[in-house]
Amino acid sequence: MKELALLVEQSARGKYLLSEVGQTSMVLFRKVERERQRTTTTVRRELESWIGKIVFLFFIIGITLLAPLSVDIYVSVQNLYTPNLSLGQLAGFYFAGLSGMVFGMILFVFYDGHYFSKSMKTNIVHSAFFAVGISLLSISTVYSIHRFEQETVAVAASLSNVGVTWLLSILRTASFLASAPLVTYGIRKFTKRY
Repeated sequence: MKELALLVEQSARGKYLLSEVGQTSMVLFRKVERERQRTTTTVRRELESWIGKIVFLFFIIGITLLAPLSVDIYVSVQNLYTPNLSLGQLAGFYFAGLSGMVFGMILFVFYDGHYFSKSMKTNIVHSAFFAVGISLLSISTVYSIHRFEQETVAVAASLSNVGVTWLLSILRTASFLASAPLVTYGIRKFTKRY
């Protein structure tokens, strides 16, 4: 009780009550506790928001890579079993892959414009970085598939489309890189109008 002498006082009837300093301390303690709880809630909400943004970004990356990787794998398998795909068929497959990449870019532009960049310049820069990252991932997988095809060719029969598929993959990636700023600019102009 000696240590609590500042906070507690004894009434005339012998009951212990909070002194004026004790009451002020309790008010201050409650304010600190409310602020701590509010800060914890704010930090938790902010963390949940960032986790949601990151998960959504990985979803967009997955969608952007799904079409070209599916096309590359399909064409590679077709080259191994029936190496007589026409140039028109190959071009159609790679156009489908490019279309999927552009669709992913459109999703990214809306994502970036909503969460991060409100200016068109910044949005174009972000989409260019996104396009470069996607292109590096795409080219690395195309290279792996190409190496697999070459090693398989050494064991199996000669494949006529292996070089063409590699060239079309490079053209698809270059087209994607070139279209990224144009797509971003077009979407930003369109959304500002409406």
